[in-house]
Amino acid sequence: MPRFNLLTALVIVLCVSQGVWIEVAKTEENGKAILERRQDRSEFFGKQYTYDVTFEDIAEGSLPYIHRAAIAKGRRTLTLGTAGDRKKPVPYLLTQHGENPGEPYLDDKSILMVWEASDGLHTRRFARHLFGNRKSGVFEHEALIESEVRAAFLQSDPFVSCLFAFTSELGRITGSEPLVTNFHSDLKATAESRPNCGRVYRITGKEKGFFVIVSDAPEYHFIEANFPGIQVNSIVKFGDTYYPASGSTSHAGWKSTFALKSVKDLESPPKDWFPDWPNGSAVTTLPHRTVERIPYSPGEVQAIRLHLGELDWKPPHVLEKESAALTTDK
Repeated sequence: MPRFNLLTALVIVLCVSQGVWIEVAKTEENGKAILERRQDRSEFFGKQYTYDVTFEDIAEGSLPYIHRAAIAKGRRTLTLGTAGDRKKPVPYLLTQHGENPGEPYLDDKSILMVWEASDGLHTRRFARHLFGNRKSGVFEHEALIESEVRAAFLQSDPFVSCLFAFTSELGRITGSEPLVTNFHSDLKATAESRPNCGRVYRITGKEKGFFVIVSDAPEYHFIEANFPGIQVNSIVKFGDTYYPASGSTSHAGWKSTFALKSVKDLESPPKDWFPDWPNGSAVTTLPHRTVERIPYSPGEVQAIRLHLGELDWKPPHVLEKESAALTTDK
């Protein structure tokens, strides 16, 4: 029979989960040490994550460069490069596919809705402009090239928010200096059991109402805290490592959820982190705001004309050329 320190209260919690008895020892540990250990999230880089997302109650203008209809529901793939020198931002590619709502020129059941990528120097971002039931309009997609790393799309992602919650590790992607966090030495961590998360630590201090709940060692994933906005509902094991399996985030402008489907090691980084621009994109390059239009194919133009009922409909790149010719003639 093992001995326990007199300061340690041992409480055996027995529960049944799929026919397996789980034993959880309720002990007290150093909460400051646990919060400090979980600040380094290097092991979660160099991976490819696939997960389903939903976005609800999206306020107009709250999510930059992203159409609400395009991101409402879909499957995302996040490819993260390996974490190296903090002075060199980690490259990434985040894509979302969703059910084709009836785009007149696309036959696939699942279509690319949005993507954002960085090679560690620049950022590119795409958001599909859905035709829907509209019978008029310009019908071109938003595309942006920035001359710096700006992870606007990535930072609104619910899985990313939960994976890196309560740390400054997103700085490895944006290239910003890590925040210096000083945790109070009086923090204590009490082990307890939580449904779908197993053994967790509830970290508390002298401040009334303060608590942070993290998963067991060695990952110490953020689960919940006294401040609203981020919550992990379950964790799951892929290989030898646990990851947030499902959770949610809420902001003043939107609410979102995620459900993790798979995790793969990134055996070799992509040769090019930037996908090709889809046809019909209007690509704006900052800071000079020059615009390049990627034309629709002849077959796509014909399909759009039939959808609109306008056989003389002209795509944006043609209108641009005609406008430029008129200006030249003057």
